[in-house]
Amino acid sequence: MQRDGVSTPARRLVDRPASMSRSLRGLLILMRPRQWVKNALVLAGPLFGSRLFEPDVLERTLVAFAAMCLVSSAGYVFNDLRDAARDRAHPQKSRRPVASGVVSERAAATTALVLLLAAVVAGYLSAPTVAALVAAYAALMLLYSVWGRGQAPLDVFIIASGFLIRALAGAAAAPVDPSPWFLALTVLLALMLGFGKRRAELSLLGEGPAPARTSLSAYTPAVLDQLLSVLAASIIVLYAIYAVGIGARLGTGDMILTWPLVLAGIIRYLQVSHTTTRPPDELLVSDRVLLALVLVFALVAGAVLRLHTHLIAPFPI
Repeated sequence: MQRDGVSTPARRLVDRPASMSRSLRGLLILMRPRQWVKNALVLAGPLFGSRLFEPDVLERTLVAFAAMCLVSSAGYVFNDLRDAARDRAHPQKSRRPVASGVVSERAAATTALVLLLAAVVAGYLSAPTVAALVAAYAALMLLYSVWGRGQAPLDVFIIASGFLIRALAGAAAAPVDPSPWFLALTVLLALMLGFGKRRAELSLLGEGPAPARTSLSAYTPAVLDQLLSVLAASIIVLYAIYAVGIGARLGTGDMILTWPLVLAGIIRYLQVSHTTTRPPDELLVSDRVLLALVLVFALVAGAVLRLHTHLIAPFPI
C-alpha cells in the first residue's frame, strides 16, 4: 500500500526503532544511574578495614555495589510508577517517563521486578548476608514509598537506615567487622543529607509551586538549620576520633590527614546547599569542588590504608 510515496510497512519499520529507542531511554531515566554514586558507600567498610585491595575482596565488594545499584533503581522505578497519576497533574513531573507515557506502566512494573530479582541474585553471589541486606533494603524503601514519605522526621531516619544497609552490605561482602564509629558516622552523614534536602525544598517554596512532600509542614528553616549545624559538628568530631583509631591500629598517624578534607567537604556542602536550587544530594555528582574533595579523600585514605605511610607519628589513645 502506497501513501505519499512511502509504503505503510516501510513507515512502520522506521517508526518502530525510534519508539523503542525512546522507551529504552525512558527506562534508563527511571533507573536514575546518576544516583548510583550513593552506593559507593558499599566500598567504605572494606576500605577502612584495609581489605578492599585484596583481589577476592574487591571482586565481592564490586558485586555488592552492583546489587545495591540494582535494588535502588528498582525502588526509583516503583516510586515513579506509584506516583504516575499524581505526576500527570504536575507541570514538571508530568514529563517523567511513566507519567508522560514514554514507558508503559506494565513495562515499568516488569522492570522494577527484574531489577529486584537481579539485585538479590547479585547480592547472593557476593555473600548470602548481602542478599539478605538487599531484601531488607527493598522492604525498607517499600515502607518509605507507601507510608514513610509523609511521616516527619521518620522519613529522614528511614532514608538514613538505607545508607546504613549500604555500609553493612559492603562490610558483609569483605567480610570485615564494621567499627561502631563507622556506622555512627554513616547514620549522621545520611541524616545531614536528608535534612539538607528538606531545607532546600523549604527554600524553594518561595520560588515556585509548593513541593508535594506533605512532611515539609513539620519543619521550619530555623529548626533545620540547627539540626544541620549539630549534625555537621558531630560528624567532624567523630571522624577525627575514628581517624585516630584507624591510625592506632595501623601504627601511623597519617589517617588524620583526611580529616581536613572531611571538614572542607562538610563546609562546602552546607555553603552550596543553602544557595543552590538543585536538590542537595545531587551536589555529590554536580559540584566540582565537592567531587574534587571526595576524589582527594579517596586517594589519601587509599594511600594510607594500602601503603601504611608514616608521615605523622601515631597518636596515643
